Amino acid sequence: MANGEFWNQKMEKLPREEIKELQLKRLKAIVRYSYDNTSFQRGKFKKIGVTPEDIKTIEDFQNKVPTMLKDDIRSERSATGDLYGGSLAVPKERLSFMSRSTGTTGLPTLFVDTEKDIETSSEQVVRAIYALGLRKNDICFLTETGYLCWELPVKRAVEKIGAKQLVFNTFFLEEHIINFPNWLIKVKANWFHTGTRILHLYNQLVSLMGNMKELLPSLKFCSQSGDILSDPMRNRSEKCWGVPVYDHNSVSEMHTWGWECPEKDGIHWYEDLLFLEAVDPQTGESVGPSEEGDLTFTVFDIEAQPHLRWRTEDIGIIKTEPCNCGRTHARTQVLGREAFSVIVGDKTVHLRDVEDLLWSYPETSFQPYQLVRYKTQPQSKLIIRTALTPTVEDKQAAKNKIEEDMGKKLGLPTIINLIDESEVRVMGHKMQKVLVKDKE
Repeated sequence: MANGEFWNQKMEKLPREEIKELQLKRLKAIVRYSYDNTSFQRGKFKKIGVTPEDIKTIEDFQNKVPTMLKDDIRSERSATGDLYGGSLAVPKERLSFMSRSTGTTGLPTLFVDTEKDIETSSEQVVRAIYALGLRKNDICFLTETGYLCWELPVKRAVEKIGAKQLVFNTFFLEEHIINFPNWLIKVKANWFHTGTRILHLYNQLVSLMGNMKELLPSLKFCSQSGDILSDPMRNRSEKCWGVPVYDHNSVSEMHTWGWECPEKDGIHWYEDLLFLEAVDPQTGESVGPSEEGDLTFTVFDIEAQPHLRWRTEDIGIIKTEPCNCGRTHARTQVLGREAFSVIVGDKTVHLRDVEDLLWSYPETSFQPYQLVRYKTQPQSKLIIRTALTPTVEDKQAAKNKIEEDMGKKLGLPTIINLIDESEVRVMGHKMQKVLVKDKE
């Protein structure tokens, strides 16, 4: 099936008109399947007086089918005692895999796969990693597993290509983190993937080892996930490793996985396999291309948990113009979690807005930080709690400089509060980048 830079060239370059035709057919099928087989969706439809027969167009789907959030499943779980919150569409005997979300924004949610679901997910993965250059007999080193259910689809995708996978499931253990670069060199790895915070630790290690391009000439590319890949982090990582570093975004509850392509112009999502939209966080109504919204997914051909219009609570934009790589499917850029954004006056500030600036200063580069978000929004000032690099001598001067410069560039009243790095909570491969307070 592979052809040059494409794993499935016909589908990856499908004209957008044909993508839409295919999506409508598959949307109707997944709506019917979800309605017939899950009490959760059937109850939502009956509550608003909608049936699957009412969905005749894509616009019908967007206007008549309600969006859903993790909290909807949590509420159903609490009300009914059903572990799956009414979302399980197959007998438990058919389940092949069970996992949970990281719980970044609340109680973890449970998600499960059938064998067919794993195969469906692996098709998304294989297209992505083949586009990045993974080939037969290459060696993959994957370190971010355990929390998310992408291990099985990735393993299946790697096998389809004919590459080999080594799982380094120890990113919580300091001694294994220290030894990681040496293992890469020993096995002559061609690709490694890790979490955002762990990538930062690896960068610190390899910067002391010498020229990684000479020590590890086999390495083709790296990828990361778990948090936004800001410009300073990408630039630092590529300098350390001497190869491209790509962003990866997963929606575990929706069994869907996206990567950037070599153009680095957003994360690709294959729309013959899913329906992607952005919705207004307050109204749930779809917004136009390139407008900020809550990235929302419906995945076709999912058996176990066929969710409809799942809101990720990640705010981003969708690009629908063809990518320079030749692929015609939509791409996204994540700006940050909705819960991790703050509204100052009439302007919404996302983590990416802050991190791209804050980590560009030598005094705060790659230091733990937090936005202060008050429960009642908007707030009058942008408040950033940040540690300083250990070499900074005049802390007050650094604070004043960054405060003034960020305020000018963001066009907002900005306050910098200096903290110790230990004050920022670490959750596995993520940092808690927002501190919620009751009031100003």
